[in-house]
Parts: sequence; structure tokens; C-alpha cells
Amino acid sequence: MIWLSLILFAFALLLMQNPRRKKVDSFFQLEATENESFDAINVKDLVAKSAWQTIKENISSNVGILGPRPALYIVLYLSFSAVSSWFVFYRFLAFL
Repeated sequence: MIWLSLILFAFALLLMQNPRRKKVDSFFQLEATENESFDAINVKDLVAKSAWQTIKENISSNVGILGPRPALYIVLYLSFSAVSSWFVFYRFLAFL
């Protein structure tokens, strides 16, 4: 058991040996990013959006999580919810 703890301690020391700052500096040139760049400004974000556009952006990002067939999953979920709520209402609550 002590050998396992020594091996894990050595592994932790190896992980702590290389700081992330050196890895980031090797991939990015920090001097080049300090200059102001006006090419990265998204002009569409500066214009006021309508309510429909904000709803569409919020829904499209959530629907993208569902995978390759989001419409099928949404239809199946709504169908199952409607059938199960109808069943519960008429089976258990209609006789009250």
C-alpha cells in the first residue's frame, strides 16, 4: 500500500513540474496580441436585436446539444409528455 502512495506521489510531482504558463507562452505569441485589432469586432452584436432574434439564438444553442436529429427528439418528448399527462389525468384525476 505504501508503494502505491509513493508512486502516486511521484506522479503528482511530475505533473507539478511543468507549469502551464510555459505551455501557453510556447503556443501563443503574447507580444502580437497586445496590439489592438479591430478585425475581431462583431458588428451584429452592436445592433439592437429583436425579441424573436434573441429567442432564436437561445433556442438554437440548446437544440444543438441534442445531436444530429433534434426535431425527432423534440417531437418524441412532446408526444410522450402529452400522452402521459392525458393518461394520468383521465386514469387518476378524472374521478375526483
